Amino acid sequence: MVNLGKTLCLRCSTFVANVSGLKKSILAKSALIHEATMHLAEELGKVADIHELSEYTKIPEQEIKDIVELSIDAISIGGDVERT
Repeated sequence: MVNLGKTLCLRCSTFVANVSGLKKSILAKSALIHEATMHLAEELGKVADIHELSEYTKIPEQEIKDIVELSIDAISIGGDVERT
């Protein structure tokens, strides 16, 4: 007989580990995007666009947009941020 409680507990711990890994991945990519933005601004003499950031970091453009959007949402939790 399978212990359902034990099975659910294992699934929950796997889910929590996956979420934790996802958070770390997003944070790492966010830091990489930030560093790339600073580096490219200095190198190019202008603010890099999404395409330039994608080429430099090898992160797909849509993923960069999503990470930036998440960053803006996280900042707005701490105070009022007006988006344009």
